[in-house]
Amino acid sequence: MEIGPGARPYPTAPGACVTYADRSVAGGRELNWPELKGAPAGPQADYDIDLDHDGLGALADASQDAVVASHVIEHLANPVAALVEFQRVLRRGGQLVLVVPDRHHTFDWVRRPTSFTHLWEEYQAGVVEVSRAHILEFCRAISMQPPLHPPQVRAWHDPRCMDDRLLALHRRRSIHVHCWAPEEFASLLANLLWKGTLSFSLAHAYFVEDLEGGHGDEFGFVLVKDAAASSPSSVAERFARDWSVITLEKSRASPQRLLRLQAALRRDATDAGPVLGAVVMQALAERRLRPRRPGPQKRDLRRLVLRGRQAVRELLLPAARPQLPQASFDPS
Repeated sequence: MEIGPGARPYPTAPGACVTYADRSVAGGRELNWPELKGAPAGPQADYDIDLDHDGLGALADASQDAVVASHVIEHLANPVAALVEFQRVLRRGGQLVLVVPDRHHTFDWVRRPTSFTHLWEEYQAGVVEVSRAHILEFCRAISMQPPLHPPQVRAWHDPRCMDDRLLALHRRRSIHVHCWAPEEFASLLANLLWKGTLSFSLAHAYFVEDLEGGHGDEFGFVLVKDAAASSPSSVAERFARDWSVITLEKSRASPQRLLRLQAALRRDATDAGPVLGAVVMQALAERRLRPRRPGPQKRDLRRLVLRGRQAVRELLLPAARPQLPQASFDPS
């Protein structure tokens, strides 16, 4: 199942049986998103759902082999509740593909990341509607940047004019309620695993620099619903270690990414932070202690690493993914 496919459904392997879930909006697409007039509409949804209000109530427990949510989680009032629902409908060993905008590469670059504590409080409170505070924060971020929208749509984002009518409009338009960098989102997942709210292992991850030509605005995780009867702390520690090892096998920025994950865990200020931060630092120390290879062998190793990256891309993207526009507003 893909949730919120918009105009560009996620590529799947030939012969895959895919169902789509999306949210219908009062007034229709052209009234709420006039900037999309004439653009492709995407596939017809098999399920009309509102994740914040209804979850995936139309689907039975353990009924799906895979769930894809590409550029969806940031639009939700209650992302933690959605992650719990994704886990519920997956079979043991089923895969969850999460693709999320990297706030450093979108119009969210001026915003602060959403903390784990904030999201956990909203989950505990059972939040089902995007708050006025979230909408105002988003609109301030949009209004202080060069125009992204036509004049009519840009005027809707003026925080000085925010009345009940515009608040309702932004809830229908599905703003970026939350934003993260990859390490901040990894900290969110690690803390949910630590609490036992989720139980996943990490199969793959990619970052902006892994995309073809380094162009794009997103990162992605492939998570596998855990069948092992491990303690939540063990699951979280394995996730932190696997994320660190996968990251270190990637770009030149990977050691910095581990330091940023440690900083995000510290910023989230939970009981998990010190333990998981130590796991991350141990992975980094082990990498630095590996002996350096001589020149020719090092070149051979580099070729192997590049082939490995290509293999990961092929696993994540069985078909060529359409080129994504940079820094564009995606209300889907």
